[in-house]
Amino acid sequence: FMGDRRYDFPELLAPEILKICLEPQNRPLRDEAYMQIIKQLTANQNQESFYKGWQLMRICLECFAPLESENYVTEWLEKNAKPPNLYIDIMHRTVFQGTRRTALSEQEIKQVMDGKLLGDNAAFKTPAPFTKPTYNPRHHSQVVRGSG
Repeated sequence: FMGDRRYDFPELLAPEILKICLEPQNRPLRDEAYMQIIKQLTANQNQESFYKGWQLMRICLECFAPLESENYVTEWLEKNAKPPNLYIDIMHRTVFQGTRRTALSEQEIKQVMDGKLLGDNAAFKTPAPFTKPTYNPRHHSQVVRGSG
């Protein structure tokens, strides 16, 4: 999805990740998905890959919240997301409203990738509009080893 590896149809990878993580027997994979996204975003100097990684983070946050790693993901978002409240608010909304039963549609994924918020976000006002993330090595912390 992020373009780090070549796939014939990369746009199909995000829905596949969602579909797999939303299956009840795969609940533990939700934390693994977040850890892998964080790992890919940390010190990623490829601007296009970095941007797509943040899109994938938002796509996942719209569908399912981290389980065992919620505190770690929240802390990581506070330090690395721009603006952090946007991502944390989406995650909290998903925690309180519950995991989606189905993956995002192609149209919903496009909306997220275009920076739009899904669902009822009136209670989750963010202080700043969505802006395209850019990599700045001075503002990114290291991934904790041994997660998973």
